[in-house]
Amino acid sequence: MDDCPFCNREMFKERIIAETNNFYIVATLGQITDGGHVLIVSKEHLRCVGDMPHELLGDFSFWVDFTSKVLSFEYGVRPLDITVFEHGITGQTVPHAHVHIVPARMDFTLNVRKDFPTTKLWTYHAWEEVAHYFRKKEEHYLLRKRSPATFDVLWDNSAPDMYLRTVLAKTLGVPERANWKGVDPVLDKQLWVKTVQLLKPHFEHFKK
Repeated sequence: MDDCPFCNREMFKERIIAETNNFYIVATLGQITDGGHVLIVSKEHLRCVGDMPHELLGDFSFWVDFTSKVLSFEYGVRPLDITVFEHGITGQTVPHAHVHIVPARMDFTLNVRKDFPTTKLWTYHAWEEVAHYFRKKEEHYLLRKRSPATFDVLWDNSAPDMYLRTVLAKTLGVPERANWKGVDPVLDKQLWVKTVQLLKPHFEHFKK
């Protein structure tokens, strides 16, 4: 799609950490942490991870896990404190499948239960399960990967834009970084440039 920022490689080529047959690993604009905030973006224009065809999900899972391990190593964060989250259409500002991976802990459960008290929080055990239920429900969702095989999902289409970014930014005491469009561009470029330089060597072995 010509008007989609994630469908146009030229728009983020400087921020690419790695490129695979199906995905880009990219340092995000609007770093919430002081570096290390990355996205895994599907090359195919899909609405969200739940919209991914089954044959892509195993590959996607590998890159999420590998990237999480790299972040844990480089930023000295315990593996269980790496935050993987997705605005599954709801809360998206770029309507293209992408997942955030951040070297910091976010308390997802307390916040969503407070902000969405009448909506049940579901637990799944694989990306394939999330995709299966998305295809059945066709409902927007918020997702946090809680452990290697545990996914918390809130099926709700009322979350405001960048909801999970906002939760994480407030948790880390940097609410001014919640909106990626409003992060100081000079500081942000310093952070994402350093992120690319630090992480890229870990992916050299996997060059296309």
